[in-house]
Amino acid sequence: SVLVANEAFFLAPKYIFVGSKLEFEIYDPFVSSNLLKRRTINATAYVRCTLQNSATVPGRAAQGSETIILTETSPSSSLFQGSLQTFDSGAVSHSQSGDGAVDLVGPTSQSKSMNCSSDYILLEYQNLSSAVPSQYAPVLSVSPSSMVWNRLTNVSLTLNFKNNLTQTSFQVRATSSRVDEPREFVTMTSTAAGNSTYVGYILVGNSTDFPLENDGFIRVLAGDILTFKLWFEPCSASCIAKFPVADTGKLVLYPALDHAPLWSDVATIADELKATLGINLTDPDLLSRNTSQVWLTAANGQSVSSTLNSTASDGSFTGSFLPRQSAGLDPSIKAFNVVYQDALSAQGQAANVSVAGRIATEGNLTCSSSDGATTFAVNATLSITVVDPDLDQSSANPDVTFDGYVSNYLNQSVAMVTASCANDVEVVKLTETGLTSGVFTGLLSTTMDASNHNNSLLVSSAGAVVTVSYFDQTPRIMRQVFTKLRSTGTVNVSPYNVLSGDAVVITVTDPDLDLDAYQFDACSVSVTDRLSRTSALSLTETDRSTGVFTGRLVLTTANATDSSTLSTVAGFLIPVAYQDQSPAGV
Repeated sequence: SVLVANEAFFLAPKYIFVGSKLEFEIYDPFVSSNLLKRRTINATAYVRCTLQNSATVPGRAAQGSETIILTETSPSSSLFQGSLQTFDSGAVSHSQSGDGAVDLVGPTSQSKSMNCSSDYILLEYQNLSSAVPSQYAPVLSVSPSSMVWNRLTNVSLTLNFKNNLTQTSFQVRATSSRVDEPREFVTMTSTAAGNSTYVGYILVGNSTDFPLENDGFIRVLAGDILTFKLWFEPCSASCIAKFPVADTGKLVLYPALDHAPLWSDVATIADELKATLGINLTDPDLLSRNTSQVWLTAANGQSVSSTLNSTASDGSFTGSFLPRQSAGLDPSIKAFNVVYQDALSAQGQAANVSVAGRIATEGNLTCSSSDGATTFAVNATLSITVVDPDLDQSSANPDVTFDGYVSNYLNQSVAMVTASCANDVEVVKLTETGLTSGVFTGLLSTTMDASNHNNSLLVSSAGAVVTVSYFDQTPRIMRQVFTKLRSTGTVNVSPYNVLSGDAVVITVTDPDLDLDAYQFDACSVSVTDRLSRTSALSLTETDRSTGVFTGRLVLTTANATDSSTLSTVAGFLIPVAYQDQSPAGV
């Protein structure tokens, strides 16, 4: 590194005045050290002009150069200082080399007309430091390659340079991936005078007996990564070694289409040929490796392997499986395990890391009243059932939707069941009927009293439709069923008295009969004549989703000509009946 300074600033000045003095500082630790006396180095200052024929400019001296001698500030400091005096070229010439001065010309009217700027100074130093990475090529290695966190280990560091050096020692900084652990410096000592190899040692373990910085010990836990970096500016960026503390590898499975893990411990993917299972593996023991291997084993014992790749060489690997296209896997098998064979776990021995996965099953949703009917009575309780094996996340306990075990990697509910009616929406908690049944049931009470509303009651009204929804995550689909609050139907005839040949209007009001909100629904009533013969009269809904149905019946004392005409006698009361199905009654 070369720092050029003037008298006011410790930065390279953009402009200087003719006659000013420039001061230089050069730091170069690769100059051979001498503990007894200060060393000197040379730099060169060149006078330059942007116009090649600048010598033709009146008053401009021939361009020249000057050797600058810089002296070390103290023995072995590697910091050198020197200066250069500038003069007006119109005065006494300072063109000779070695006098520590150069002649300069500032801009004149004639030089400007010749498109020539003022002089500038080019400073040049053959910087040994800049050649370090290629010329000396330091390599830092660590032994052993990894360790178990609870075993005190003497870690050996070796620093090799391409060429022999006269420097007797270097410093290597050791830092842990845990920010609370103090950093340590390891002194790397030359194995012999004028050698290119340096060695150093540091204790690594879990002891709390060495809490201070630079105590020759660094504390670690399983999964920590130690970074050793040569504390020497020209090489520090390239001379780094990583040392992992063994930990048990971690596998995460997820539907690759979502680009994020979906479940906490079981990955479920769609039952499709192109449905991809994403795999993330993290194991600090594999820092130096670019690939790793995992196996997908089906429930029937069939197995296929997949290679995971690391792009950052940081112990993390990614890859994927296409279970439905994997050769040898039985298409009827839905459950599988992905297995990683960890050669060195946190306990210091080999271990298999296994994560379960499943080919998705589409969930099924049903809802009924407490009496088993598809509609419900006032203040009734709704029984909701979801059948979805994908939600069976734990074999140790019954799973629960909305809270408990069924949650995604953000700890949010993913298996949500809701019931809504008008402006009221309730989330229904379902509990698995067994440890691994995949059948989830729950109850939701209803009320028609809005003032009595709380989080455990769904407010409904006469004829209101309740929508129950299940949000199936894999495959992504929403299941819905509908149920209605039962209404007691009414029938009315108007007018009460008519003349022969006139018509009466029969009206049935029953929201239960509004089966299709987008169509005109229909119903029927029975009419009995004076001979006790019963006939059906069809009624049509007055508009879409009104629940009100009407029809006309002509009364006559003559013979009836069609189904909309009834023959009767004066004074006879005509019975009109509507058969209500829910609740049952006439």
